[in-house]
Amino acid sequence: MICITGTSEAMVRIRKERKTRRLFARRRPMYTPEDPTVKPLRYHDLPRAVRAAQDAFRYNSFNRYMEDADPTPYRELRGTVSFTVGFAEAIRSGRILAIDHGDAILYFGVPGNNDTGPISKIINPILNSADPPELHKRKLEFRTRITALIRLVLGPGINEMLEIQVLATSPSKQGRGYGTALVNIVNDMADAQGRKTFVITGDAQGFYETVGYRLVGEDWLGIDNPSWDGPPVPIRVMLREPRPSLRYSDIGRSSSWSV
Repeated sequence: MICITGTSEAMVRIRKERKTRRLFARRRPMYTPEDPTVKPLRYHDLPRAVRAAQDAFRYNSFNRYMEDADPTPYRELRGTVSFTVGFAEAIRSGRILAIDHGDAILYFGVPGNNDTGPISKIINPILNSADPPELHKRKLEFRTRITALIRLVLGPGINEMLEIQVLATSPSKQGRGYGTALVNIVNDMADAQGRKTFVITGDAQGFYETVGYRLVGEDWLGIDNPSWDGPPVPIRVMLREPRPSLRYSDIGRSSSWSV
């Protein structure tokens, strides 16, 4: 069942609460020397970035849903290969940012440069060929539902939007504002270009609300799957509207960016 924000009294209360959070989130702190420094991810930091991503996603609901259908002994290795290739291609195309040599990363898509690279297009089908039948079924379920949801809530305008594709912080470095610093860089890029930004998430709705995103639609995985005995797994589309761009001289105060 696909849901879009409704008009019930409960939803009105939720909207008011979210509006308050967004207003609070706009009060971004002044720059201090302790703010994390964001840099493009480097090739030599790939192992650290891949490990951070795998550790960060290990216990989220979507990952548990997929891993529940994959008892194969090389599941972790396949994930490592997939992340490594994807991140390497993002480095080549200039679409991945990092803090502390990969302890936190953000992989993003931009209009005209939002697809996987040529190596992923070769490697991923090979990796997917080892999927057990139930895992293949669940991946298809996700693709079908998220495609319909995006078409419904974003429409053709998606082709002009930025997208946050992967955001991860190593569990040992969480709580330091790394994720916020990374998202703020993409938000500033979107504001400078006058573009909307969207993200597909599940468990991280609350975080994205604090950095200016609002829920525009959601759906659930596993609700009609008798082989899954866990709770329904959320998939959510969140959207951020562009805001008046800061002057160039102000950008350094909002987030520390270094090439």
